[in-house]
This record gives sequence, C-alpha cells and structure tokens, in this order.
Amino acid sequence: MIVSFLNQKGGVGKSTLSVNVAAYLAKKPRKVLLIDADTQGTVAAWAALREERKFQVVSMARDNMARDAMAMAVDYQDVIIDGPPGAGKITRAAIIASDVVLVPIELQAVAQGGVCGFAKTGEYGLGPRCPRNGRDERLPDSEK
Repeated sequence: MIVSFLNQKGGVGKSTLSVNVAAYLAKKPRKVLLIDADTQGTVAAWAALREERKFQVVSMARDNMARDAMAMAVDYQDVIIDGPPGAGKITRAAIIASDVVLVPIELQAVAQGGVCGFAKTGEYGLGPRCPRNGRDERLPDSEK
C-alpha cells in the first residue's frame, strides 16, 4: 500500500508523521520504503544522520515521481511518501501514486486552510467539503 502525507501548508508534521509511521510499520516487521518527495529533503537529511534504519529511504522530489514510486512499491509491503508543501506537480504525482492520502493539520485556521485549498480546487478529487466553525459543510458554489 502507498500512503502519502500531503498538505498545502508546511510545518504541519508531514515529515514527522512519515518517518514515525514508516518506523512503526518496520517494527511489525514489514518491508517499508519511505520516499522523500519534498524538495526541502527533511526525511533524507534525517536518514543521513542515522547509522541504522529498519526501512529504506529514497529522495524522489520530482514532477514525474508517480511512475517510479509505483514501480518501486512492488518490492515493498508499505510505501510512505512525505510530500512537499503546496499543490504543485510533485503533490499531484504523489496523489496519483497513492492508495491513501492523509492530510495532517494543526488545530488552527491557517492549517485547516491547507485542507480547504485541496477541497476548493476539486483538482484532486477530494470533494468540496471544508470545515467551518468546527462543522463540515458544503462550500457554496461561489467558493468552489
């Protein structure tokens, strides 16, 4: 299974979650690949500091990473993708490659806006739902 951690906003914990979920799965034990698809390279930098890892880490921050990620996935039980902030081509490629997309958020309006950005565009098929005042409501047509 390929799981991506994505959000338009940076600093919401995508890299932290990616590393920790990969480590958890590797302890099961499962064969795990962690793909650093963020141009900042946080996960790759973390991996470079570790002498021993229970899972493989590769950097793949490029627009056409979907095909390569899916091809590599056949050799692993689980693939985790740490995505970049924003909704650019790398994010789109991560969504295409993924079986599951998880969107971590902080409990503050600015971070929730990153989720709403995905929903409003409709470009990624997430639907026009956006939290407002703690409720899940349909966006008015004027905001889609």
